[in-house]
Amino acid sequence: MNNKKLLYTLLLGATLTSCTEVEICEREHPHTGDVNFTYTWNKPEDKPKFMGVLCYRVVGQWKKVAKVNTEDLTLTIKEFPPTAFKSTIEIPRGYYKFATFPLDNPSIDYSELEQFMKNDAKDYPLQNVGLSYKVYDIKDPKLNKPLAWQDFNPYAKYIQPDVEPLYYDSTTVQRVRADRQTTFEFKPKILSQNIDINFNIVKNTDEVQFKVTEVWAEISGVPIYIKMNTGYLDITKTSKMLFKTDIKPSNPDDNGNDTNENKRIACHGNINVTGVVNVQRGYGETLADVRKKIYGPGIMQVVIYTEVYNPKTGHTFPQKWQGIINLYNTLNQAKLMKTTSDNKYVYRNGEHGAINISAEILLDGKTVGNIDKGGDALDRWIQTDSDINIDI
Repeated sequence: MNNKKLLYTLLLGATLTSCTEVEICEREHPHTGDVNFTYTWNKPEDKPKFMGVLCYRVVGQWKKVAKVNTEDLTLTIKEFPPTAFKSTIEIPRGYYKFATFPLDNPSIDYSELEQFMKNDAKDYPLQNVGLSYKVYDIKDPKLNKPLAWQDFNPYAKYIQPDVEPLYYDSTTVQRVRADRQTTFEFKPKILSQNIDINFNIVKNTDEVQFKVTEVWAEISGVPIYIKMNTGYLDITKTSKMLFKTDIKPSNPDDNGNDTNENKRIACHGNINVTGVVNVQRGYGETLADVRKKIYGPGIMQVVIYTEVYNPKTGHTFPQKWQGIINLYNTLNQAKLMKTTSDNKYVYRNGEHGAINISAEILLDGKTVGNIDKGGDALDRWIQTDSDINIDI
């Protein structure tokens, strides 16, 4: 369901469920109050452009979603036609729970919020509501991806690169009085996890001269679904994410680019996801079996785009190299996930994490290999593909 259809459905659901309690009163006094919302952000630079506020009257059920512009805190109610943005909104008096979450995010599936708006709370309680990433096939033109990407771990679909952090906050039950203006404060917390991913490429140009122009990577094992009120993850359904890395040659040219003479490149990626699930150990599998897997969650792929110098013609031609690595040991060390004390639920271990891959990629213009300096404790890169004269 696209975002426009979702918003209209939310509106319709809110309209259908907003009149459970009818107040009959012949006296001329108001039955509504004005409310507005303020936000305190831990990292204001990461705040989304719009947040939604669920206004849920818990006694005499009434529901609506307000859209908040996080720059000036003006609001509009999701109605058709929509109201103009203004500083407050008017809602029926009563006792409310308010919850805020990212709204109009094209990477997010809001179908459970839609179900909550359409159904009675006793049949579909707020505790059931979670957010899901939208997923895409590698061939879907709507998926942002690098050129000439070949997937060697096709166990799941992709979420979009560069998805925004997921924020959430809620209030305790609050009273909205008639004919008064009340301000409610949110301090949104990040549900997702910001993860730095670091690895190195070591170049051997003794026989073939080349420079690295671009590096993309793919991480697998990203949980698709997260509960809004708890942050609990469904690790049985995971996806993959492509991301472009920043490359930093140790001996760059004047513009910071790689050169034929440079021998080492540091690669860094940064992603906002719900977490990363490690390689899974099946029944009867040994640890050695687990570490041999290159299919499923906990696997990373890279594609390295290069320009190779041909000494016979004096020209360069493009060539790409792909490699894959099982991150079992690396993710164990990263400790990105935690479980509840009863082992029923999994959630992210802090707002920030790091995947530091000790195994270095050895690239000599012929093959993708490893710098073997860690013995059996080190995860290892495997070449999956090389392609000469691609059109970049």
